[in-house]
Amino acid sequence: MTVVKREPVPIYSEKCPECKSVIEYKASEVAWCHIKCPVCGTVMGAVAIHPVRYECTEPKDEKKESSDAE
Repeated sequence: MTVVKREPVPIYSEKCPECKSVIEYKASEVAWCHIKCPVCGTVMGAVAIHPVRYECTEPKDEKKESSDAE
């Protein structure tokens, strides 16, 4: 697979109803509209509709090439 154009990845946020931790996640980490709190293990609803921010990701190979060019 080849990436022709790279765009920032949307990041979503939910507050755990059990331990009150705030969890940030990507839509690809949601399974059947649920995520599992990494702190207490509670399964909660997760809606990937309104992102709280966007994360720019660069593959390790591209980072290395740009560092070598300097």
